[in-house]
Amino acid sequence: MVSAKDLRDMFEEIRSEAGKRASDFVSDAKASDIGKMKLSDFGRRSEPPGIVWLGVGLVLGAVVGVAIALIAAPYPGDETRRRLVQQVDKMKRPGEEGIEQIHAAKSGNGGTQAYTTPTTVYERS
Repeated sequence: MVSAKDLRDMFEEIRSEAGKRASDFVSDAKASDIGKMKLSDFGRRSEPPGIVWLGVGLVLGAVVGVAIALIAAPYPGDETRRRLVQQVDKMKRPGEEGIEQIHAAKSGNGGTQAYTTPTTVYERS
């Protein structure tokens, strides 16, 4: 099992590496260097494209997120799953009832109307 201290150390290491790379990138991209470049030098890279780094970052973020979620979970696995199922059922019930009303209104089986016509106050009394 991964401890919180290990995750903090890993995060700090990643953060310091990102800081180093950012400072290297800024120092490499000086305006005087750009003026010396030829037109044929633009668009050529010796490094992988940015989409590769985006993918690596997304995967690394997902792994760190899962590890933190496992460590910081307030309940054991069975209890968490039971609570999640209860919440999903609670949210599904109104939607299922609405769908049943719509099907009943369409089929004409004497079900309640899916959409009621608005009435004024004096018509209700």
